[in-house]
Amino acid sequence: MRFEWFIAKRYLKPEGRVTFIFIIAMLSMAGVALGVASLIVVLSVMNGFGKDLREKILSGRSNLVYTANQGSLPDSPHLPKVFSEDPNVVAAAPLIESFALAQVGEQASYGGALVRGIDPTYESSVSDLDRKVIAGSLDRLRRVHSSPDSATEMIPIIEAVEPQLPGIAIGKEMAKYYFRIYLPHRASKSEEAEAMRDALGQTITLTAPPSGKDRPQGATPRVRTFEVVAVFSTGHYEFDLNWVYVSIREAQYLYDLAGRVGAYSMALKDFSEQATEETAERIDRLVEQYNRGQPGENRLDGSPITWMLMNREFFEALVYEKRVMGYILRIIILVATFNILTTLFMVGMVKTRDIGLMRSVGATRSGVLRIFLLLGLLIGAIGVFSGLGLGLAVCEFIRRVGIEMPGDGQVYYLQYLPVRVEWADVLGVIGYTFVVSLVASLFPAYWAARQQPVDSLRYE
Repeated sequence: MRFEWFIAKRYLKPEGRVTFIFIIAMLSMAGVALGVASLIVVLSVMNGFGKDLREKILSGRSNLVYTANQGSLPDSPHLPKVFSEDPNVVAAAPLIESFALAQVGEQASYGGALVRGIDPTYESSVSDLDRKVIAGSLDRLRRVHSSPDSATEMIPIIEAVEPQLPGIAIGKEMAKYYFRIYLPHRASKSEEAEAMRDALGQTITLTAPPSGKDRPQGATPRVRTFEVVAVFSTGHYEFDLNWVYVSIREAQYLYDLAGRVGAYSMALKDFSEQATEETAERIDRLVEQYNRGQPGENRLDGSPITWMLMNREFFEALVYEKRVMGYILRIIILVATFNILTTLFMVGMVKTRDIGLMRSVGATRSGVLRIFLLLGLLIGAIGVFSGLGLGLAVCEFIRRVGIEMPGDGQVYYLQYLPVRVEWADVLGVIGYTFVVSLVASLFPAYWAARQQPVDSLRYE
């Protein structure tokens, strides 16, 4: 192999009148390098987007939710402990999640809202909602009273003894929309928090759809007026525009769920896809064991829903987009390897006499074949590692210097272009480029090896 390696390296050096072959080889290396660098940078940026959006979504949603198949689940203080028996479950919390019509003021400024009924005592252990509050506090959402004893308990009677309206936490985008709060250009966190204090003390009226249960007065929607006690920012535009948090007791009244909840949300130690799926299977077995011996109204009839399923369309779109972009950019590398093929053909034609001499002194066809394969791989390797260095340098530049996103962080909730290098992607790019370079070298190497010594030397 030393002989073949020595010749392959010599063919890459400029030699008098055949300097143009060296130039073409350099252009082939540059094409491969640019293709590799482009692919690494684009995949890293898409990984950065995916990671950032995943973190923002998981900061608002739980890792795993056990939700009712039909109707609701019992609201019992010992049920979170049942779910916490799984070794991967950090904590569990009751949850009611449904839609309502939100209205502000007499001018009928209204819109849809996703109401999430929580108890902050439990919620703080399964999500970081406390840390997302930028103005006010969630203390008014804590469960002061027990769950209603019957579905006919009327909130107006409770209001007569309550000194203040029940509290509600809203997202900063909802606060800006309903209460006409304008933030200064590129507002700092302190300026944002100061502006959002204008929303505290304002009132929002929620109207829930009829529950469908038989009542003497018929199916009528339930209405409740709340006082804004907190403004949160999850970093996800849709969540901050549409989500509101109320106490779980108020949600039970709004949706006619006396003594019941809609789901139990859980935080996991390991929320990777495989670990989450395995935890969901174990939760099913735990619930099956719990239901044995329980009366019908206390049984849990539901299914565990993972964070992947809750956001399946979104994450599938990200994966599909990354895959398509990877395929498109791989075409750049494929085109660059055609330059390698052209270079090797030109080397074969220019070095015809050399090939004839090597064959006449004992070089085998396989030896000539290896020379040209090594030459093609050498061009590909120089291009790959040059592109690798360039791509990583660009990613580091983006990370350190930062490229501002349009909208100053208000549109995409990203002020700077995110980047995250994943070595699995890098190794995949390197492997793909080497394979394509090898395949591109096969035909010209085979053509050069097929030349006969007599034919090579005849016109010399």
